[in-house]
Amino acid sequence: ALVALAAIGGAAGLYLLALDQTAAPRPTRAGPVALASAQEATARAEELVSLTLDSLYLAFQETEEGAIYDALARSAEGPALEALYLQRRAALEDRGLEGAEQAIHELEVLQATAERSSAGLGVDARWRVLGVVGHARHRHMRGNAYAARLDYARRAGAWRLVGFDLTAVARP
Repeated sequence: ALVALAAIGGAAGLYLLALDQTAAPRPTRAGPVALASAQEATARAEELVSLTLDSLYLAFQETEEGAIYDALARSAEGPALEALYLQRRAALEDRGLEGAEQAIHELEVLQATAERSSAGLGVDARWRVLGVVGHARHRHMRGNAYAARLDYARRAGAWRLVGFDLTAVARP
């Protein structure tokens, strides 16, 4: 529920930090990322991934179908948009998470290596997330670590996510 971005293996390493569950959620930013060129995006790959993930996790906080899709469409398109949307809907339905609450408190990009690709830019990234998930009256902390290949295409002056291939997940 905290993350509908699926499954990371041991290499990324899971972490959990002590955190006041009443603390304010981590602020997020939604939308495509405007970096001037593939060269700049490659040099600033960690920032590109961080801003993209902020946008995706903001979308994953939604529970209504239309709101999920609209929020994801701010930074993703094509196959990435479709796959992430369907994944989130399945997580909500399969795990009985309708009405679930979640808040991201910390997101850290551990590594991001970019290269030019057929789509425009490909980034191999690893990150970890810490947040609170709640169902009815029950709330708990969750920390997950992930690795994925993110493919970006430049559209209307901004980098948009067009491919998302999750390669590993570590969950407690």
